This record gives sequence, structure tokens and C-alpha cells, in this order.
Amino acid sequence: MLLKLLPEQVSSNWNWIKFALVESTPELTEYGLNVILENLLGGGMQCWWEVSYTTEDIDDFKLHAVVVTTTFYDTFFQMGCLRICNLYGYVDLAPQQWIAGVETLKAYARGLGLHRIEAFTQHKGLFKLVEKLGVNVDYHLTVEV
Repeated sequence: MLLKLLPEQVSSNWNWIKFALVESTPELTEYGLNVILENLLGGGMQCWWEVSYTTEDIDDFKLHAVVVTTTFYDTFFQMGCLRICNLYGYVDLAPQQWIAGVETLKAYARGLGLHRIEAFTQHKGLFKLVEKLGVNVDYHLTVEV
């Protein structure tokens, strides 16, 4: 189950989020992490947790993944987008977890009046999975300057 964290949940669970960010994006600086935290707390970015519950106690859960998103307006295509900025898995996710997570993000984006979800990844397994879901998989080139 993919859940969107509230700012106070981001604050109290920052160590888990920070770990995921550093592990998946090692080039992030301490300053960059602070900017991300500021945006998560201020609403400029969103943090999501993929969790499963072992009991009916909402505090008794297993954390599977951390996702960080942001919204932006694409002036070229004249549409609002939800961008998946970061995705880190603490465990391997089952295909049905991926599908349910994408559906949750699609519903969130639709609710904001956005028209597309974007993500960048080098994970070949993820490419194969989302292609099976009918997702358009284009290649994004990045040139360092």
C-alpha cells in the first residue's frame, strides 16, 4: 500500500527517508538533502511509503520502499506533471505492488489536475515491468557539463 506522508511524518521519519535518498542518489550533498527536506516539509515535494501491515495496528507495518515526487508545469507540452524524483526499495517489490503504487500515483495526479507522470531510471527490470503495464518508455539523455 502506497501512502503519502504528512509533513510531520516526514520530519519524524527523516532518517529513513534520508537513508533512501543517499543510497539511491549518492551524489546528493548535505545541502541538497536539506533542500529536499525543506521542500517535503513545505509541500513542494511529496514523500510516499510503500508499506504492508502485519496486524490491524497502524503502527505495526513493514516499510518496503520510499518514493519522492514533485509537481511541475511542462511549458513545452502545456501540461502539469507529477515527477518521480526518487525511488528506493528496502525490499524487492512484487509486480502487484508496483501496479497498485502506479495506480495510487495516477489517482493523486488526476486529483491535482495533472496529465502525466514522469520518472527517470536506469533500472532495467523496472523498464520491463512498466512496459508490460502499457507505459510509454522513452529514453532520456543526460549530458553532464
